[in-house]
Amino acid sequence: MKPKTIKFILVFFNIVMLSSLGWSQCTDFYVQLWGNNYNIEETTHLSLSNNDLTGEIPEYIGCLTNLKYLDLSINSLSGNIPSEIGNLVQLETLYLYQNELTGEVPSEIGNLVNLVELSLTENQLTMLPNSLENLDNLINLQVVLNQLTSLPENIGNMTHLEYLNLSRNNINSLPQGMGNMNNLKILDLHSNQLSGEVPSEIGNLTNLTSLNLSLNQFTTITDGICNIYSNLDPFLIYQNNICPPYPECLTEEDIGEQDTTNCSTMSIIDNLKPTIYNLSSPYPNPFNPTTTISFSIPQSDLVSLNIYDITGKLVTTLINEQLNIGYHSINWDGTNQSSGMYFVRMESEEYVKTQKLLLVK
Repeated sequence: MKPKTIKFILVFFNIVMLSSLGWSQCTDFYVQLWGNNYNIEETTHLSLSNNDLTGEIPEYIGCLTNLKYLDLSINSLSGNIPSEIGNLVQLETLYLYQNELTGEVPSEIGNLVNLVELSLTENQLTMLPNSLENLDNLINLQVVLNQLTSLPENIGNMTHLEYLNLSRNNINSLPQGMGNMNNLKILDLHSNQLSGEVPSEIGNLTNLTSLNLSLNQFTTITDGICNIYSNLDPFLIYQNNICPPYPECLTEEDIGEQDTTNCSTMSIIDNLKPTIYNLSSPYPNPFNPTTTISFSIPQSDLVSLNIYDITGKLVTTLINEQLNIGYHSINWDGTNQSSGMYFVRMESEEYVKTQKLLLVK
């Protein structure tokens, strides 16, 4: 470990110790921590990622007002994010991902008007503040795998965002105004509790190149999606509850597997029968350790689905049987395989197709 990194670790632990002593003045804090000769203005970059830090983030972190880069990710930090973090008004990058932080994100985070990147992924945070709209320079916001159930009502005012990933939470509705975020290039909302109609205003996001709405409970999607469909790669909406009719711009591969249990008429159910053979792109991909492989057949047929490694050696046979017309999917678990490129090959009497898989551990 570099001496500079060790020094920063010691600094952080001293901050933790000093915060319990109750000093109220940052100047006293500087003297106790570094002595009279230390120039605090030189501290603009603090990276303590993956250093087994525990306990709460101390309030005295707010004394480091000249920081532009702060990375405390991949530790075991717990408790609430202290409101004093709002003092770090020079921050451009803030990484707190993969910790055990809880509760609401403090409203003071809206003071960080120079922030460009903010990642709070893999914590236990429950709410984002309305003050996020103040972050006019924020381009990248990631709050994946937390416990969010709702979003700020004014999130649509964050018009400078280009990358927004809120996947793997419990968000049950999208506030109005998201169609105003016209600089968005990537929007990922998969694995939430979103239901009802896919908001038609998403079709206003003309700069969007990637959209993932899969693994929710949407029941309807309108033609508004066709305004941006040609720009999307990928567009993912599988494993929702969406009933036909579907927008004409969407292919059967786009629609993928849907739970149509509550679709109202038999004619709608009939429309779900695929008219072409298709092996969809596996998802997720890259993956670790499992991925879902979906395919469709327009008639009863003998189908085989095999996994091969980069040398062409057969790794496993997932399916080799007579299947009925319809959409099918199967999971492949690569736990016992090494990282690398693999191929899934689908064969029937009338169709052969191969898709790439990348296992990353």
